[in-house]
Amino acid sequence: MTARQLASEIPMITKRSFPEDDNDGQIIIICFHPNNEIEDMNKQLNQMNNHVVFHTELESCISLIQSIKHEKIFLIIFDSYVSELVSHIDIFQQVHSIFIFYTKTEDFKYLFHEQLNIIGVYHRLDFFYSALEEQINLIAKQFFQWTFYDQTNFSKRDLSKQSNDFLWMQLFHDAILYFPHDEQAKEDMMNIFRLYADEKLYQSNDAIQWYLNNSFLQRLITKSLQRKDIDQLYQLRYFLADLIENLTREHRTENVVIYQQIKLSKHELNHFRQKQGQIMSMKGFLLVKQDIVLPQRSDLVDVHLEIKCNLKEYQNKNEVLFDLNTTFQLEHIEENDQTILIRLTAVSYGRMIKEKYLTDTHRQIENLSIPVIFSKLMCDMNEWNQSRKYLQYLLIHSNEQDLPWIEYFIGETFSEIGQLNEARLCYDRAIKSNKINLQDSAIVLSAIGKVLYSQGKYEEAYDFYQQALTIQKQFYPSDHAHIANSLDDIGLVFGRRLQYDQALDFLQQALEIREKYYENFHVDIAISLNNISEILTDQRNYDQALEYQKRAMSICKEYYPSNHTYIAFLLFRNGSILYHQEIFEESLNLSQQVLTIMKNLRSSGHLDVACTLTHIAHIRCGQGMHEESLQLYQQVLALLVQYYSSDHLDIVHALINIGYTLLNGKENPELALNVFQKSLTMLERSYPSYHAHIASNLNLIGNALRKQTKFDQALEIYNRALKMQEDYYSPKHIELVDTLTNISHTLSS
Repeated sequence: MTARQLASEIPMITKRSFPEDDNDGQIIIICFHPNNEIEDMNKQLNQMNNHVVFHTELESCISLIQSIKHEKIFLIIFDSYVSELVSHIDIFQQVHSIFIFYTKTEDFKYLFHEQLNIIGVYHRLDFFYSALEEQINLIAKQFFQWTFYDQTNFSKRDLSKQSNDFLWMQLFHDAILYFPHDEQAKEDMMNIFRLYADEKLYQSNDAIQWYLNNSFLQRLITKSLQRKDIDQLYQLRYFLADLIENLTREHRTENVVIYQQIKLSKHELNHFRQKQGQIMSMKGFLLVKQDIVLPQRSDLVDVHLEIKCNLKEYQNKNEVLFDLNTTFQLEHIEENDQTILIRLTAVSYGRMIKEKYLTDTHRQIENLSIPVIFSKLMCDMNEWNQSRKYLQYLLIHSNEQDLPWIEYFIGETFSEIGQLNEARLCYDRAIKSNKINLQDSAIVLSAIGKVLYSQGKYEEAYDFYQQALTIQKQFYPSDHAHIANSLDDIGLVFGRRLQYDQALDFLQQALEIREKYYENFHVDIAISLNNISEILTDQRNYDQALEYQKRAMSICKEYYPSNHTYIAFLLFRNGSILYHQEIFEESLNLSQQVLTIMKNLRSSGHLDVACTLTHIAHIRCGQGMHEESLQLYQQVLALLVQYYSSDHLDIVHALINIGYTLLNGKENPELALNVFQKSLTMLERSYPSYHAHIASNLNLIGNALRKQTKFDQALEIYNRALKMQEDYYSPKHIELVDTLTNISHTLSS
């Protein structure tokens, strides 16, 4: 049957694509400009979004922002009004995304503010439009009711690091059944049901009819699943288990084809077009139901669904309810002037992919239960707060076998958001549990090492990594992935010591093991490639570093969405390489993308934000904007002292960056010398064996003295640095060349 025939011959069952009172996914673009003479931008913005408003007066712009309660506000503000952002923080901090545009390149100035969600500062329209479109698409995808999965070659790949909404739905379906189906669970459910129903009427066997007959319950569950609202889903665990069990018991009858009309946004429809041939599932229980009125909205498109499936038997034949984990294949989309027909077929791929994911995960950690694996999945999806909430609920009902792993993954959620002390407490409880065996303890020891590494205690971290490696060698062959993990960790410590040759040796070993173990396609391979790229960048081997980075990105794009932390790390590395190649504008554009991701996932004060701001300051310094870079370096220092002990190596580097800018940009060698002497004191106190860092700091002190024409003192300092480097490095190391050059310049002066 063609789409044209369908339009005239099939009586349609219609339903809404989202709850009527839900405007959370709607975007309003407000363009604040001193005049309206920007017709080209007006046209471009209206092509991207249906609701665009232009304002020339501050008061009317503020009034509109204050009147918006549910929609997401995207504010485009031009350079002449940038000062208004900071002076009206209480108003503009409720704006979801702020884009600053400079009409004149020479006036461009980067701005960062912890309380404002500034996506980026632009003077090139192509970078600005790209960033705006990316943010619109990310918001749209969050509110899609369908999730897709590319099943191509899934059976040949290791899925243990896959992370997406499709797997979330498959695992949640199973994990929710592990919670006790007891009186407390029922009482939690009834606390919600009492809002609209008599608790005495509910029986577990009636769960399907309760769901079908209560639109409030349908909206509540659908919204909770779409938002992954762990608190709400936990309160509903009794009913969800009943509903799943009832749907599982329903016996299958004949193969049928059912039809339904839905409304999709233009973004959703384009997403469907891109995903033809892939499998998909609803972010909730798909209900095909008659007599539901479609919304009258110009921004939504009428679409017909054709669903081939095994129909379940119900008393009411006008309603068909599909289980949470039902999977469909998007066969194809047929379009003509009158109708759009999407053909779906119910398939069993969802179960197969879930089983492959569980098998691959157990290949890494043998004794993980499905509820704990579900928490791991959320961690891999960057949903650390939801994962921790879920684990805390799981802790209430856990068995002794799961207890150390629950502690471990709670620690992982704390570690990812920078709460390192809390993470360490969780890891310590996990390692002290008598339910964790020696083999698995290596995983926790490595995690403790990572906390110490993040705290700047690199030598202590090294000891824990070595402990983990020693245990792993007892239980695993030399080419196992766990061995590679420890080699990778150890290589990073050598990198912090600036012993790059040794670092590369360990990192290359890890890469070789991972490529063999995972057969050339896995996120851990991308991590190895990125780490090697970082060392190659430090060695000034930029072309090779870029090749490794590109390989890593090609892998991660297959696993993660564009706003995932791993994507951000790779974009950061790419931007760093471009900076060293003096391709400043592209480097800055990438850095702003990274900063947006990190601020959204972590917080404006997180360490990854500080790291990215440092890189932006480097770029602005390279562009000769020394006052601006100095302000950014000072902001970074203020962020770091909130997280770290006063002598952390990153704080030392922040001081050195400030001193470097004072010396070379502000031409203030006296003040720079004071800063360098402070950083040297910190290095000698907390990192006495890190001679490469100390020698580098001494060189900077020598430079400051030389600019003050104190040549004898400078020469003495340079010779101290040279002696350290000769003991630390090979005779032809590049750092020795730099120091010898400084000595030569001083002697010639």
